Amino acid sequence: MKKLTAVLLLAITVLCAGTSCRRLEPMVIIPQKDIPQDTYIRLADGVSKEMTYASYWQKEEYDKTVMSLSQISKFNKENLNLISTKTGGNMALTDYPETIDGGMVRDIIDLLPLTDEDKELFVNTQSVNADYWARLERNINKDGVPSRVNVKYGFSTQRATLRKFPTADYANDEIDDLYYDKFIMSDYMPFTPLVIIHESADGEWYLISMYGYSGWIQKEYTAVCQSKNEWLKRQTPDDFLVVTGNQITLADDPYCKELSLQNVPMGTKMELVKAEDAPEIINSRATYGDYIVKLPVRQAD
Repeated sequence: MKKLTAVLLLAITVLCAGTSCRRLEPMVIIPQKDIPQDTYIRLADGVSKEMTYASYWQKEEYDKTVMSLSQISKFNKENLNLISTKTGGNMALTDYPETIDGGMVRDIIDLLPLTDEDKELFVNTQSVNADYWARLERNINKDGVPSRVNVKYGFSTQRATLRKFPTADYANDEIDDLYYDKFIMSDYMPFTPLVIIHESADGEWYLISMYGYSGWIQKEYTAVCQSKNEWLKRQTPDDFLVVTGNQITLADDPYCKELSLQNVPMGTKMELVKAEDAPEIINSRATYGDYIVKLPVRQAD
């Protein structure tokens, strides 16, 4: 079983320059007011030229506090943690017990059916025969779901796509359409908490539940906690940082390929290490002037 690393410390810098934060390359910003939009920019129906300026949306009422931090936390839990199945009812992701009925897992698989419509799709810009769909259905491994399922708890380790089936193949109803993959259910951000409830027949994929969705994720993109308590604790640290800009990019780190140059998007919450507990050196780099956070990686065991 792939375990979540017990302690991983990485130096990052938020909103300031540091030895552990890659600088963005300079770019030229053309003031929007200097662009003749009527000539060069086409607007959708119902969108006015004024709406393309930040000032249109920056009104006094937008500076008011809508929710407190505790209200936001409560809203997010109620809004995002709900999991529904035919037999399992509704429950929060964090309420998943350590064992569940196999019928609940089969219900979730049935919510991701291989339909006749799917079988009409082109796969990797090619037509495929019935053997392909039969192999895919076998890999779903529905018959391999036991009567009682031992649940695992973990985190994603990078941004990737949540799949309808345990395959990275691309599918579309038009042979030359490379934009819209109909096997994608959603995407997930780095360090997203997830519950692992099943495994593909080839052993390469996990069937997981996460906030708002269930689907298939490649095992190589997951780190599994040793216990549910560890998983819960890592989601609610006493001290943490949240990415509030578009994203930050972690350092180019030859000693930690798993996190080297990883893009950490807006909203990512990371456990913050007190300065008194932080090492002076991490992967041959001094940590002075940096925030130190814990991030999950997938280990060999």
